[in-house]
Amino acid sequence: MDRALELNPKLGRSHFFKAMIQKADGDYDAALHSLEITASMYPRDRVVLNQMARILFLKREYKKALAVLERVCMVDPEDLQMHYLSMLCYRGLGAEQDASREETLFRRYKAEESSQAITGKRRLVSPEDNNERQMIHDHESIQLAPAPRPPMRPSPGVSQISAAGGAQ
Repeated sequence: MDRALELNPKLGRSHFFKAMIQKADGDYDAALHSLEITASMYPRDRVVLNQMARILFLKREYKKALAVLERVCMVDPEDLQMHYLSMLCYRGLGAEQDASREETLFRRYKAEESSQAITGKRRLVSPEDNNERQMIHDHESIQLAPAPRPPMRPSPGVSQISAAGGAQ
């Protein structure tokens, strides 16, 4: 990881994965620092912000975690991880009414298990539908034809002969 950052210190993905290693090692402060670097490059990245909030939760800094989760809510008010972590933070603060509201929202946006069985066959035979069902997915792009260029017009006051490169 250090080698990747040495080659390109502006690569946000490297800082993110370094943070995940630091988090797994229990070095929460270093992980937060690495995530803050990534967040400075991608301020609306929900995954990065949720990871920052998760680490703050693990450090029992619930109010700071909730402030980060508010940023996630600005990007996607239906983010499942954000509502779950908010519920845990509010419980940690003893704010049961707020925790209950977040639990309700978490359950509302959580995928219903029984619907997976209903949609399963369709997703097996249709890779496109299965791709759309994934939380993080790619869309295949097609090669676009170059846009037609408008014909060049001579500047006002220039004769057609001189605009075409001929003598006047």
